[in-house]
Amino acid sequence: MANIFKKFRFILKDYCLNCSLAGWRYIADSQYHISERIFWLICVIISWIGSFDLILKYMNSFNNSAVSMGVVSLRPNEVLNFPSIGICEYGIQGDNHSTFYNVVNEYHANYEKEVGQSLDYNYDVEAFLFRVVFHNAYTLGSMTTFCEPYKDYDDCVKCPTEGYENFAMKSRKNCSQMFDTCMWNGKKFDCCHYFKPLATSVGKCFLLNSIQTVKKNGPYWLDMKIGMFLGPGNLTLILKRASALYILAEEEIPHILLQTLEMQQIQQGYDGELFLSYQDTVNYETLRDVDPKKRKCLFPEEQSGLTYKYYSFSTCVTECLKKHQIAICNCTHYNMIYDKNDKMSVGGILGLFMGASIISLVELIYFFTIRHFRRQDIPE
Repeated sequence: MANIFKKFRFILKDYCLNCSLAGWRYIADSQYHISERIFWLICVIISWIGSFDLILKYMNSFNNSAVSMGVVSLRPNEVLNFPSIGICEYGIQGDNHSTFYNVVNEYHANYEKEVGQSLDYNYDVEAFLFRVVFHNAYTLGSMTTFCEPYKDYDDCVKCPTEGYENFAMKSRKNCSQMFDTCMWNGKKFDCCHYFKPLATSVGKCFLLNSIQTVKKNGPYWLDMKIGMFLGPGNLTLILKRASALYILAEEEIPHILLQTLEMQQIQQGYDGELFLSYQDTVNYETLRDVDPKKRKCLFPEEQSGLTYKYYSFSTCVTECLKKHQIAICNCTHYNMIYDKNDKMSVGGILGLFMGASIISLVELIYFFTIRHFRRQDIPE
């Protein structure tokens, strides 16, 4: 044992005397005074501790803030795309909402047929449905105040408890009823050819140059390039209905919680003018090589499990709101978009009514393979 320790000590000393690591030779060389050797030992320990701490900090910095942002001046010949535009219908009390009132009258008539008697017109039901159809009219706690007084009475029309999506679909205007004239740099274009509808948390909106609704640079994408040599760009919209105007990135959507995206509310009979100055955010392609968990952001095409085509902050917030509603009440707002590929487990139903399980699948394969050929080998 002593010989092994002696050999190890000899090898270690030889290594320290000849290695390229700074300071180790001064520690191992017995020609130096003990004080000098202790001094170099302390220096080596401090440098190693410092290096280890710095490496940990860099690793932590990479894991938690792998992406840095900087402002770069645009080149004179830089060409940018004009922002995407979202137009969402607003409900203003006193405006001409003839379609909505026709829908309410239809509901009253159908309700009277069900109960078999004539009932007075219930203006509270009208106010309730107005807030159901137009989100901007809703205020916290106002919905129940219209319906609660009539809950236990049979001699008046009560608030509907379902079919809200159908009410909104019948009441809200289509594209031709929303837009009158659209112009880009003084040149008219077909509003409904380029403004495409999309279900959002604020109801049906019409989006221009949004990758959520159309293919970029495709036949429904309006060429709205701006730059120093192309001019600033001028978009003119003449609307028929009270609306909210949203200035968006091409992957963003209007959202009820993100009011900073809502630039202006335009009432019927009013006009407004907006001057925009913006700078495009550009990501280097090498950023895609960084793991999403480390960069803590996703590119639009990296979305996973969303009901919208592309990922963005607003679509993510919409999905989170939808999931939170489902977790609380197993229901969600009718404005939310429903994916045709929404997952639904039917295993419990098959097990309850048919006694089916995973073993049933294995059993099916077994009877048509192993058992079948096994029986052929057994003589009759």
